[in-house]
Amino acid sequence: MFDLNEYTTVAERIKLFRQGHPMGRIITYLVAESSTHIVMKAELYRDDEDPRPFSTGYAKEVISERGVNRDFALESCETSAIGIACKNANIGTERHAISREEAAKVNKLYRDWE
Repeated sequence: MFDLNEYTTVAERIKLFRQGHPMGRIITYLVAESSTHIVMKAELYRDDEDPRPFSTGYAKEVISERGVNRDFALESCETSAIGIACKNANIGTERHAISREEAAKVNKLYRDWE
């Protein structure tokens, strides 16, 4: 199991991104959606003049019948995509590469398997 206190949250990564790129942009896209899953893409731009993102990240969430992903799978997926784009840009990876949210998902899967 992961100790979640050792991981950076996506909110912390966004704050670090904003500190390093005050004119930067974070753009997210819905890539795919079905009754069972959602796929999102996040792009990070250093400033308004950047024609291309300097980092991207994709995330997939499974829509569940209970729990957070019953009602908030889209929001969770968007947050994950942003966190992955930040990780790919080496933002907020001083402690560990994966975000606290990603570590929590692994912990939940581990508990569900027990």
